[in-house]
Amino acid sequence: MRWNHYHPTTFISASADWTVRIWDSTYPQAQVMLFDMGMIVVDAMWAPYSSTVFSCATLDRIYVYDLNIEKHKSLADKKPVKNPKLTNLAFNSKDPIILLGDSFGGITVIKLSPNLLKRGPEIKKKE
Repeated sequence: MRWNHYHPTTFISASADWTVRIWDSTYPQAQVMLFDMGMIVVDAMWAPYSSTVFSCATLDRIYVYDLNIEKHKSLADKKPVKNPKLTNLAFNSKDPIILLGDSFGGITVIKLSPNLLKRGPEIKKKE
């Protein structure tokens, strides 16, 4: 599970039941959105530079969504060339770049479209 950087009550979860779910902690009884990925989902993460962009990784593919543009299908998906089983993902904190970890111990770097780099409000850091 990962919290949304811009909406402190919103989080995303990835599951072996083939789903990615978006939740609002003020309504804990049910998810706000559900995405059936058709395969085990190993990781999901909000982009640190946008409140509406998230990515998820199944065992063999990564998907990128922007809920501000399209709520029901991914904007992009990518399958790594060497066909490893994916294990996790990480967004770069400033640029539209995603790192994918895999079962071979490798890392795949994926550069996303700069159009996804819509800055949200600046987050104030606690001192």
